[in-house]
Amino acid sequence: MRIRQIRGVPKWQVMLTIAVGVIGGTYIYRPLIIKYHQQSQAPGSLGENSAATSSNTPQVKMAPRKAPGIFTGLFGITCVTVLICMSYKIFIQPYTHTKRLREAEEYAEYIYRREQAAKSQSHE
Repeated sequence: MRIRQIRGVPKWQVMLTIAVGVIGGTYIYRPLIIKYHQQSQAPGSLGENSAATSSNTPQVKMAPRKAPGIFTGLFGITCVTVLICMSYKIFIQPYTHTKRLREAEEYAEYIYRREQAAKSQSHE
């Protein structure tokens, strides 16, 4: 899918709008996401240790660890997207822009020389 840029709107504003839309949609549908996440988890086995332990050591019950939430994943995806966009803007785009300018200059020089050669042949 290609995102077409509206004339006069910078790419960073488009990316910011997409990020705000994704985060806003996640915020609105959060109750449904949590409900689905709770239904998909298997009951039990969180924080339970079935390994045999000696009776001399005291048993310490630890709180079960929660899986990272959806917002942690969205934050990670957003950070990676911003990192990729900024890397492209800083490192790749100047190189490709310079390369395109060089190719355009070479093509313009080629056209100019052909026109000059055609003029010199027509005057002879």
